[in-house]
Amino acid sequence: MVIVTDADGLKTHHFDSWNADAFYFFDASGNIAEFIVRYDLQNDNQADFDISRVLCANEIGMPSQNIAKLNEHLNQEMKTDLWKGDLDRFGVHGDQEGLFLLPNYKIKEVWFPTRVKIQPEPFEAIMEADGKKYEVEYRNENNNHQRNFPLVRKKLLYLTNLKRKKLRKSKKM
Repeated sequence: MVIVTDADGLKTHHFDSWNADAFYFFDASGNIAEFIVRYDLQNDNQADFDISRVLCANEIGMPSQNIAKLNEHLNQEMKTDLWKGDLDRFGVHGDQEGLFLLPNYKIKEVWFPTRVKIQPEPFEAIMEADGKKYEVEYRNENNNHQRNFPLVRKKLLYLTNLKRKKLRKSKKM
C-alpha cells in the first residue's frame, strides 16, 4: 500500500462539510482507495485499527459528462438522492453509508488528492439502499453502445428487520 500525500505533503485530510477525516492510498492494482472516518455515523470503536475494523466499500466513482442526468437516473432506479456537491462539476449521490462520486471529467480533471486523471471505468457492484439490494453495472460512456447510464437491477434480496439489526450491530463491533 502506497500512502498518497498532497502537494503540501499532508497524508490525512479533514473535511468540515462531511464531518470526516480520511487518507488515500494506491492499492496493489493501482486503484486510488480511501479510508474515511465519518463521525456522523456514530460507530466509534476504541480498539486498535486493523482490517477487521473496515465496515464497507463506501464510495465508488462514476465519472460522467452529464452529472444531472446520471443523478436523475440513479434517483429513479434506486430511490436515492444527491447528498452533496453540484450537478455541474462534482456531485455525491447516496448517503454516508454508501456514495457514488459523480465528477464531470471534462471540468474536474483529477482525483483528489492525486494527479490521476478522472475517466470513466467500468465496474459491477451489488449495492444496498433502504434494505433493497441492486446490481449496478457501469460501463465507460465512450464504449457503451446500448445505454448511457448504469444498468440497475433490483435483486429479489430483501433484508428483514431482524437481519438489518444484526448487520448494524456487527458493524459497530
